Amino acid sequence: MDVSFGVSEVIYNDGQQIKRQTISLAETKEHGRKQFTFPVDLSAATWARFEVWDIARNGAWTQTTWLKEPVKRALGIGSFTLINADTDYPVPGYEPISEGATIDLNQLPTRNLNIRIDPSPYVATKIDVEYDEDGTYHSDSSYPFSFTGEKEGRYDAWTPSLGKHKIKATPYKADDKGRPLTLNFSIIDSANSSNK
Repeated sequence: MDVSFGVSEVIYNDGQQIKRQTISLAETKEHGRKQFTFPVDLSAATWARFEVWDIARNGAWTQTTWLKEPVKRALGIGSFTLINADTDYPVPGYEPISEGATIDLNQLPTRNLNIRIDPSPYVATKIDVEYDEDGTYHSDSSYPFSFTGEKEGRYDAWTPSLGKHKIKATPYKADDKGRPLTLNFSIIDSANSSNK
């Protein structure tokens, strides 16, 4: 994704998973005014919110607006999204990361990565992360929730090793434990002749 300009995002839940529609703000000017119409179908959405990010990665967002009566359901994890830690934006094609995905490092824009973890609904106060055989790999208690953490709004960089991996994320709201979600994926490097 080109980050030489600002972007806006409509984030919503269609009742099954959290989705994002990113809209370029390349044609906007400093201190300018412009009316926008966003081509996002929210007919099945239960809630939505709007975010705006400028070229310096400063952000602003609205409170979540419920479009339908909130469904009271158990806290869980909605999805995992691969993040480019150089830009702090999702890697196209991996939002979300599908179960059993094979990720080729040679096909990515960077090897500085992270994974955003999206709870569903967005009421979690903490997410505990298990990685491969490490049951206490990371715990994150601030939004955006992520696999390896973030500092001052920037995702920490991480480069996964080649092979098969498993992430298990468990959300909490205060002391109440939610439903965990496990993601299995494989990392390859097609530029590496010894890649298996």
